[in-house]
Amino acid sequence: MTRAGALLHNFVSVLTWLSGMLILAVPGWFLVALLGTKWEFWDWRFGYLTLTQELGFYVLLAGIVTSALAFLVMLLHHFIVKQDFGEWSAPLVAMIISASGLGWMLFVLDGQAGQPAVLEVSTDLERPPHFTTAFYARRGTDRSTMEGEVRTGRDGRSFASLQAEHYPDITTLYIDAPTDVAFRRALLAARELGLHVSTASERSGMFEAATEGFWFGFRDDVVVRIEAVEADETGEGDAEPRSRIDIRSIARDDFHDGGRNARRVESFLAMMQGQPDAGTPQAG
Repeated sequence: MTRAGALLHNFVSVLTWLSGMLILAVPGWFLVALLGTKWEFWDWRFGYLTLTQELGFYVLLAGIVTSALAFLVMLLHHFIVKQDFGEWSAPLVAMIISASGLGWMLFVLDGQAGQPAVLEVSTDLERPPHFTTAFYARRGTDRSTMEGEVRTGRDGRSFASLQAEHYPDITTLYIDAPTDVAFRRALLAARELGLHVSTASERSGMFEAATEGFWFGFRDDVVVRIEAVEADETGEGDAEPRSRIDIRSIARDDFHDGGRNARRVESFLAMMQGQPDAGTPQAG
């Protein structure tokens, strides 16, 4: 074997070995990043922004470059030495994993760039439903970020202004049912959406719930308010009891939610409009 052939032989061995390691290292890196964030070993800024987006980009790029070099050197070895050497499967799998990961990352970032960061969505922008004091005590949530301050998007506009522009159809829902029936229907709809109800009071006409994302564990808090509709509110003076339903969904972390809070509110309203009267839901 010539000196060039021996050098290529060694390169192929090293690059194939690195490709095999990257098959485990690439998904392992992101698994550590997302589970570490979900289990609160570090906050989302480090887990999502630093480990996933910033350093994760270079991890994926390393997988693509290494596997591409492995293919190139194996081809050179084939044409120069006139002999095949090296295992193609390891670089191929590493390339598929890394390229797929990079494609997905760019897809998510492009989707976030094309959507407004509306982290708080409410059907009633003038008089949004409020959380209870007990809620803040349980969650350890800074009340000022949800009640005292006007939260704003990246451009400085309030979430209420952004919602009115991008989600004009999210408004108070009126249904032809007394408040007790509306309350049960709302509870059932919330649980079918995967919300974990923590406080529910039919007498007060409200309940609170929370949800946690599967991967990074991003948390959202939800409060629903049910009120009787007064005759002069609609001007119709109907004898049939009616209820108005408002829902408010808030991202707990100050990070682009990708529109999930708006979608949750839209799904809840759609379910309430099409759902038949429900009996008392099981305790969650």
